[in-house]
Amino acid sequence: TLAERRAFASDAAEYVVTESDGKGAVCVVSFSFVNTDLRDSFHARFPEATWALVDASDALAGERISQRDGHFYNPPPAKGGEWLFAPVEFDHLVLDATSPVEENVATLLPLVRRPS
Repeated sequence: TLAERRAFASDAAEYVVTESDGKGAVCVVSFSFVNTDLRDSFHARFPEATWALVDASDALAGERISQRDGHFYNPPPAKGGEWLFAPVEFDHLVLDATSPVEENVATLLPLVRRPS
């Protein structure tokens, strides 16, 4: 339910804060950008965070989802309602989902590595 998702988001954000407090930690949080409630909740809690989106077309996302055995999106849901891929309304880095993973990781590494 939406209430459960809100509670999950709040608990997850609190976990990030608690576990990183005083550690100078760099955290990476990964979740689907499909539903705006989780993304908006984290953005409100961490407004200064750097955001990255692995951008895929609806067709590519559907193809990849359909290959995940047992995934709750499998088969991809019909278009409509809360399952549409929602646009991101705040600044974010866009990574190309068709690029090799190594290229996207190389783009992200400078953002998560501590200076030596």
